[in-house]
Amino acid sequence: MTVEITTRKVDSIFPYQMLWFLISSPAQYEKLGKDWDKFAMAPSGTGPFKLDKVRAARARRAGEER
Repeated sequence: MTVEITTRKVDSIFPYQMLWFLISSPAQYEKLGKDWDKFAMAPSGTGPFKLDKVRAARARRAGEER
């Protein structure tokens, strides 16, 4: 599946904001009494994807050594 998003203007931090875009199961949300705290502890899957690693990134100035 591919999702295409079009914005009205350039937004340099949009890719980072997408990290907070969540897709949840309405059925699971209802099942847990419409409580986001409970949902966070018992989420339902939204696909075959699984986070296996998180790496921190750091911006560098031009000419800065690694």
